[in-house]
Amino acid sequence: MAKQICIQSGHWNTTSGQTGAPRELERTLAIGLRLVDLLRAAGAIVYHTDSHADTNSDITGKDWDLFLSLHCDMDYAGNEGGGFIDFPEPSTDFATKESQRICKAIEAVYFKESGIRNVPSRSNANTRYYYMWKSLSANTPCALLEMGESIDPHDSVILNDTERQAQILLRSIQNAFPDMKPVVPPTPPVDPCKDVKQKNDELTKENTRLNKALIDRQAELVALQSKTVAQLSEFKFECGQKKKEFVNKIIEFIKS
Repeated sequence: MAKQICIQSGHWNTTSGQTGAPRELERTLAIGLRLVDLLRAAGAIVYHTDSHADTNSDITGKDWDLFLSLHCDMDYAGNEGGGFIDFPEPSTDFATKESQRICKAIEAVYFKESGIRNVPSRSNANTRYYYMWKSLSANTPCALLEMGESIDPHDSVILNDTERQAQILLRSIQNAFPDMKPVVPPTPPVDPCKDVKQKNDELTKENTRLNKALIDRQAELVALQSKTVAQLSEFKFECGQKKKEFVNKIIEFIKS
């Protein structure tokens, strides 16, 4: 049976003036939108929601196999970035066993594959008592993922890659629900100029090689010419000396 999953992009359409950490909304929305597409391709029934999910009866009035809220943390100066995944306070969550199982499954894949540091000690009252938890059905397992620090120099580079992040999140959720079908990666578009570009690159390299060989040969010829000129000058000098010696010997012979 198809898994029914609700994905919330944190701070999306908020009317309270609170937009979260810098660039958090931008990232949760972009990654959330792509994750929804991938989950549907994997056979799941998916609902993508905003900050008003607690007043949406389509969400609060049914049991989900997972409600996952995506967020980004603030930048903690002087650290190496980091995120964490959390579940509702167990005493308030009728489905806490399943919530914790899913969190562990997502945690095992997400932080390892993304390269973002896992900092579970950041669990706090805001995540354990997140406003959505009391609005969802008692049978709905819940998780809140702080995907990383939104503007941390390390994490921001990773979070900028929407496609990679969404693919990792898909595999993280599939780790919790292994019966979901795999998603075949899209076939890269064929570049009609690829062969021409490749041939041009090959010809450019060959032309560079030939030009270098020609320059090297010209240098050899110049060196050889210089050597020949020097040898010829030396030969002429030796001939002149021998000629003088021969003339002097003739003069001496005549005088004697």
